[in-house]
Amino acid sequence: QDEEHHQLADARCRQAMRELYQRGYFTIEDVRRYGLLHLLCLNDVFAEKRFQFLVGLDPSILLTVCNGWDGHIPISGCPLHCAARRTIKAFQMVFEAALNYGGNPYPHGILMLHYYSINPNFTIVEKTPFQLACETHGREEVVKVVNDILKARPNSYDVISCFLNAAMKEYYHLDGLYFVLRENPDLLQQLLRQTTNDDGAAATTARHMNKRQRLS
Repeated sequence: QDEEHHQLADARCRQAMRELYQRGYFTIEDVRRYGLLHLLCLNDVFAEKRFQFLVGLDPSILLTVCNGWDGHIPISGCPLHCAARRTIKAFQMVFEAALNYGGNPYPHGILMLHYYSINPNFTIVEKTPFQLACETHGREEVVKVVNDILKARPNSYDVISCFLNAAMKEYYHLDGLYFVLRENPDLLQQLLRQTTNDDGAAATTARHMNKRQRLS
């Protein structure tokens, strides 16, 4: 009965949001300004219909990072940070959506699992979504969910691009780098072949990797 009630409320709220949007009283800027997708992902009961509606307006909001000090969101991070603290279903759906829409200039969907929330002074203010989900649901269950999603979506991310981003960007946990290498054991050989005729690019990549700050 509670489940039926929540589904009915979710459907009616989605309809109300749609009508307001169609009449111009509700915009994607409202969603961004007030962190509505983040707040939705923090609900104890995941509102699937409203989530799909908001993501449908602008998928890039899945990859938007809100700062906990902006007055609207009680924690810092992206929607996946929020969902990781709630039900495993919420975590699964948000990760699937982020994987579908990940890309530049935003963090790649697969790497959102290992994305730190950091403040302007480059100080960590939130753990990664993967860490939060493991604390909430247990590592075994979280790993199974992630693996099942990736098996159902082969070739869902640019391997080399993800590896380079994970290696060079300080806001990705090294778990992200390890994950990409584990899933693609021949990746380093591919990179070596790719950079054989481009010593300048290889040197630039090496300098970035050496300068990378290892956050923990």
